[in-house]
Amino acid sequence: MEKHVFGGIEFDEPLYRELVKNYSETFTHTSLSIEKEDLKLEESNDIINSLKKDNSEIFEMLSDDEKEKIKNKYKYFVTYMAYYKGMIPKINFESQEEINDIYNEKFKEFDKDMLELIVFDEENNFLEKETGKKVSMFFPTYIERKPLLDSVRKSRTDHISAFLYALDENHIGIKEMLQINEIINRNNPNHQKGFKKVNNAITGSSFETLKKEEVPIQISELIYKYDNNFDMDIKDPNEKGISHEERHKRLFLICLKEARFHILFEHIHPFADGNGRTGRIITSTNLMRQHLAPPLITSTMMEQYKNFINNYDYQGLAQMLLDSSSQMLSVWVTLKRAEEGIALEEIISSKTI
Repeated sequence: MEKHVFGGIEFDEPLYRELVKNYSETFTHTSLSIEKEDLKLEESNDIINSLKKDNSEIFEMLSDDEKEKIKNKYKYFVTYMAYYKGMIPKINFESQEEINDIYNEKFKEFDKDMLELIVFDEENNFLEKETGKKVSMFFPTYIERKPLLDSVRKSRTDHISAFLYALDENHIGIKEMLQINEIINRNNPNHQKGFKKVNNAITGSSFETLKKEEVPIQISELIYKYDNNFDMDIKDPNEKGISHEERHKRLFLICLKEARFHILFEHIHPFADGNGRTGRIITSTNLMRQHLAPPLITSTMMEQYKNFINNYDYQGLAQMLLDSSSQMLSVWVTLKRAEEGIALEEIISSKTI
C-alpha cells in the first residue's frame, strides 16, 4: 500500500485520501469569494426560516374539505406571486383549475413548504390574509435563493476540482497554472481563457498589478526562479540526525520559497479573475509535494496575509505558512492516531507529542 509522508510521518493511502478530501472542503470554505456567496445564502436562509412554523398537527386535524380549501388558497398565493414577478403570463385567477394546472406544472416544489407557511389563529382557524402575506415574503426570497445555491455549489465543486487537479500534477508550469484558473472559472460566464486581456487592479491593495503585455514573460521568469529555489540552498528537513533547530530552519526555507512565489504571483496578477484562489492552490499543492501539510489562510488571517503581499513581506508570509502547516499536521496526526486506535492514555504515558 502506498505511503504518503508529511513532516516525517507516514500516512496510509486510505487515510491520506480522507485527509485530502476533508482539507479540500475546508480549504474551499476559506475562499473569500465563496465566503461572500455563503453569506448571501445564509441571509436568504435566515429570512426563509424566520417565516416557517410547523403546522402539520393542526392541519391533520382538519376535514378533507378544509384541507382542500387551504391547499387551493396556498396554490393561488404562490401562482399569483409568480405572475406578479413576471414568471408566468396572466391567467384567469377565478379558475382554480387553471391555477392548479400552472402550479402543478411549474411550482410543485412549493408543496414541501405549505405546512410551514400557512397560518392559524389560537383557535386553529385558518388565516387567509396572514398566509398570503407570508407567501408574498417567502416566494421572492426562495426564487432568488435558487440560483445563489446553485452558484455556491458550482463554486465549491470547481475550487475542489482545481485543487485536486493541481495536486495530481508533478510540477506547476504555465500550462498547469492556466488549467487551474480555467477550472476555477468554468462556471463564470464572463471568464476569458488564458492570461488577462485587460489590465486589472486589486481592490484595497497598495500596489499596481503587472500590465497585461508583461505577464507571459514575467510568469515564465517567476517559474524559472522558483524551480531554482530563488538561489536558496534548500535541504531535506526530514534528514535523519539533524537537530530540531536545523530542521526548523529547513522547513522555514521551504515556506520562504513558497512565500516568495506567492507574493510575486499576486503582484503579477496574471488572470482576469481567480488570482488569489489560483495562487493559494498552487502554494498548498507545492507544499504538499515537499511533504509539508497544506496551510489554511482563514478569514481571521486575511488582513495580515494581504499586508504581507502588499509589502513584499516574504518572511512574514513564510512564517504564517509554516505555522498554519504545522497546525494542520497536528490535526492530521491526531486523526492518524484515532484511525490506528491509539488511546489518549498511551499517548500521555509515552509522552508522544
